[in-house]
Amino acid sequence: MAVIAGIATIDGRQDSLYSTVKSLIDQVDELYIYANDYSPDADDPGGDVLDRGVWDWGADHGDAGKFKALTYLKYGDIYLSCDDDLIYPPDYVENITAGLERHPDSIVSYHGRIMAQGEHFQSYYANSYGFPCLGDVPMDLRVDAAGTGVMAFHVEHAPDLEWILSQPKNMADIHMARHAKAKGLKLITLAHPANWITHGDIDLNDTIWARAHKNDNIQTKLMREVMDA
Repeated sequence: MAVIAGIATIDGRQDSLYSTVKSLIDQVDELYIYANDYSPDADDPGGDVLDRGVWDWGADHGDAGKFKALTYLKYGDIYLSCDDDLIYPPDYVENITAGLERHPDSIVSYHGRIMAQGEHFQSYYANSYGFPCLGDVPMDLRVDAAGTGVMAFHVEHAPDLEWILSQPKNMADIHMARHAKAKGLKLITLAHPANWITHGDIDLNDTIWARAHKNDNIQTKLMREVMDA
């Protein structure tokens, strides 16, 4: 069994990516980095650390690029999908794989949302309750959507790569909720203390979360389909 981590990144995030990779590289067997729509430069900062990851680059797949390394999975492997703006604690992999052992028929994460029910669900963000990866979550909880930046699953529970790359960009959390519902898998947000996972030094106004809050109509439509399935 190998633990494989996949990260998607964009040009301009090199410093943050360096911190992310540095926090993970010694905890996993392989770490794959997908560069969305740019080619890594040999002069990018942190080459001593970043060169330890396996790089791929090409079309802009948005946050779904973190799943590009699914193609390398073998029987028995565990996949970690990660974000280039998070810093993972030194016992991260130990704890998230233990979470998979506690919930064998599940996809686990350290970030999740529970949606309002029925007619009360009108907005993915406004009508849901979040359990953030940066905050305190006192117990393991079943959720409706889970964060793909702090997610783990067994190879047999992986989504089809071509399918997830073909979906609307930068909505991987919802696509994984759709996948879990279709496969009869639970989504679990694992217990963790606040500030165990931390945020890298980036412009917080230039994140998928910040942009999506301005208009979440597509997210709401897709999540309603999950809830109604």
